[in-house]
Amino acid sequence: MMGMSRPIFQFQLGRYPVLVDITAPLLWLLVGSNMSAWFVPAGTSALDPTALGAMLVAGVLITVSVLVHELGHAIVGEKVGARIDHIALTGMGGYCASTDRGLSPGRRLLMVLAGPGFGLLFGLIWLGLRIGLGEVPEAFAGALSVLIFVNIFWSLFNLLPMAPLDGGSALRYLLATRLPMAKAVRISAVIGVVCAALVAMWALSSGQTFIFVMSIYSGFLSVQPLRR
Repeated sequence: MMGMSRPIFQFQLGRYPVLVDITAPLLWLLVGSNMSAWFVPAGTSALDPTALGAMLVAGVLITVSVLVHELGHAIVGEKVGARIDHIALTGMGGYCASTDRGLSPGRRLLMVLAGPGFGLLFGLIWLGLRIGLGEVPEAFAGALSVLIFVNIFWSLFNLLPMAPLDGGSALRYLLATRLPMAKAVRISAVIGVVCAALVAMWALSSGQTFIFVMSIYSGFLSVQPLRR
């Protein structure tokens, strides 16, 4: 979703190198601090050791979910002929760096949709587990809620047709199966600008700061092809 600025460390996930951007901890702190309330009783101080531990756990679960999403891109990408360079974790989520020149729009579409697809499947597995277990300890219920919300809600949100979300790329490649790529890019850009504006208005009225910032950034990216 967002380019790598400065990796602070890296590790190997199977045969895929994973680079962690210096901005990635910002995502863990921002989203993790909001979701830590799902683990601890209401009114617990943010500086309480229990709340800090919950924030750390939420950050780890978010990271695992992002990795599952990007593994979807990587695994299916290799199947359709792309060369995977690495997976990156950033302050806006992550991305799968690959070389896909020569691939048809249809194959690129499959690679793009694989990320949200893996995320949705991962979330539905945890949702099924949550339903099947019934009553569970509060902390465990909180962890399951994070996994369910991040993987289902964010996978669906990521399918919105605006850059740099997967939905924006999916729309472009879907149109390119029937139209010249240049025309597909322009049409998807117009739709992306409109979608970003609508999401920004909703986020602003709902107090969703992170989504509002993301939608403004998305609108900026979406309008770029129209200025060329």
